This record gives sequence, C-alpha cells and structure tokens, in this order.
Amino acid sequence: MGSGWDTEEIAGNRAKGYFFPLSLAMYSISITISLSAFVYGATLAYLQPRIWQDYILRMMIVAQFFNCLFFAFRLVLVDAELETEAACRVAFFMSDSFSLLPVNICVHCVVYLQLVVVHNVSPGLRWPRVVTLVIALAITFLPVSFILFIAPRRFGRRSICDLNWVPNDKEYSYYMTVLASWAYLSGAIGFVSVLTIAIYLVRTRRATLRALQLSAEYYGPSLAVERVGHSEILYKALLTIIWVPITPIISLWFNTVLVTVSHYKHRIYNSLEIINLVLLCLQAVFLGLPLLVNPRMRAALAAQLRGHQSPVPIDTTCPPMLLPPPAAQRGNGSLAPCSAVPLRSTRRTL
Repeated sequence: MGSGWDTEEIAGNRAKGYFFPLSLAMYSISITISLSAFVYGATLAYLQPRIWQDYILRMMIVAQFFNCLFFAFRLVLVDAELETEAACRVAFFMSDSFSLLPVNICVHCVVYLQLVVVHNVSPGLRWPRVVTLVIALAITFLPVSFILFIAPRRFGRRSICDLNWVPNDKEYSYYMTVLASWAYLSGAIGFVSVLTIAIYLVRTRRATLRALQLSAEYYGPSLAVERVGHSEILYKALLTIIWVPITPIISLWFNTVLVTVSHYKHRIYNSLEIINLVLLCLQAVFLGLPLLVNPRMRAALAAQLRGHQSPVPIDTTCPPMLLPPPAAQRGNGSLAPCSAVPLRSTRRTL
C-alpha cells in the first residue's frame, strides 16, 4: 500500500483526467460569453461615445475583459505542465486574483452607485471612485499575494506545484482565512449595497407617487401617476444590478463547500466538482447580464439600429423610473434629490 501522499497524488491525477474534457468545454463557452459581452459593450461605446462617458458602464465593460482573461487563463492551465516553483506561484496568484477581479470591479460599481444615489455624493467628484476602486483592488490582490512568497512547508507540502485536490489541515486553514473569506466579503458587500439601493428606490417611488397623486387631486388625472406606479419600471432598474452580488454567491461561495467536504471526508467527490465547475463558469453569464439588460445600453443599441445617435443623455445618478417631483415637494427630505431630466452638455454622467 502506498503512502497517503501517493494515494492523494493518484486521486488527483484521476480527477484531472476525468475533468479535462468537461473543463475544456465549459471554459471555452465562458470565454465566448465574456468575449461577446465585451465586444458588445465596447462596440456600442465606440459607436455611441456617450456610453463610454458613463463611469459605471465603462467599468462594467472593463470587467468583461478581465473575466474573459480569467477563463482564458484557466483554459490554459487545464493541461499546462508547470514544473518550476516560480511558474506555479505566478499561476496560482493569477488564477485566484483574476477570479475575484471582475467580480470586485462590479461590486465597486454598485457601491459607488449607492454613494451617488442614496448618499447624494456628487458624480463629478473623483475621490469616491478612486477610493472605492483602490479598496476593491486591494481586496483582490493583497490576500492572494501571499502565495508568491509563502514557503511550501506552511501548507505541509513539498512544493507549491503539488495539486491539492484533497487539502490538508494547513491548506484548508490558508484557503478559508486568506482566500474564501474575501470571496464572502465581496458577496456580502454587494448584497448590502443592492439591498440599500432597492429600499431607497422603493421608498422614493412611494413618496413620489403620493406627491403626484396629491397633485392630481388639484390638477386632474395625470399619466405620470400611472408611469411612476408601474411596478415593471422598478423591476427593470433592480434587474440591472441584482446580478452583481449573485455572482460571488453562486459562482465562488460553493467552492468553499467543495473544499470543506473534500477536506473532512478526505476524498474527491466528482459530482461536487462538476457542480463547482458549472457554477464557476456561470460567472460569465452573471457578469454579462448587467450589460444586456441595462436600459441605457439597450436604448443605445436601438438608436444605433435606427441609424442615428442616441438621445440626450439621462442623469444616471437617479434611477430612470423616477419622474421629477413637484418643485414644492423638493428639499423636504421625503423625495429623491435627483430627477430623470436631460443633462446639460457641460455635466458628465457617472
């Protein structure tokens, strides 16, 4: 009977041969989806320059590019033979950091949107963008950077290049404290931000609806009351950002379950590996959906198909379902401080 090390190595080699065709197919599909989303966004931004002036949409397009690089890198690693210690360290660093980078960029966009919409931060200020982006990049790269210089004996391994299909106690502790915790943090921050924005939109919509109904009692029925009261408008606004916290929750959190089960059961579960691979590849779908369902992107696409430039840009600091509240009701703290009115040419959008 071989040693425990040899048994684990044999199990890892079997798993690698079993999942190679599936990994190759899933990563190829994910690359196609991410590349298509990036080309779609970049093409619209080139044809409609106002799209690129929108900071959030610009960062969403950049996230598609890094997501495509992540899956391309994973595709290369499927059958790569890394023999040197330095190559393995760089490969693990890029694989772990690139898996979080597009997700954290999108979470950064949601947090910045919360600052603008809920906390009335001016979209003309640069420091909120810089600070939130630096924090997102720090959360992405700093924890993973330990793999570049940490000694293999810290993991109970002879080399970093050893495939850890069944993690030992030291590897499991490193994974949970250095890697998994930050993936959970990204999902938690995104979920709180989306929930905060959703609550704010619901309350603002109700306050605006009451103000318009009160105005209708004096000036007669108005189509604006029906438009603000339509639930589909609010649904479309939330549909644009709800995918951001779903991405790390669905695509990254299940990996923690897989590692935990493999660690405590001391074996590889093929069914869990398949589920983990499919959920990871769904990251391409979840990050591409905000671009596809975004009302501004769809309006730009429709305008381009009609053969003319998109209309005057709408202030994206305020959700498009909100109509401008009556002047008498502004400033009392019950209604949104912004309104969906055309911007002046000298003011930039998000």
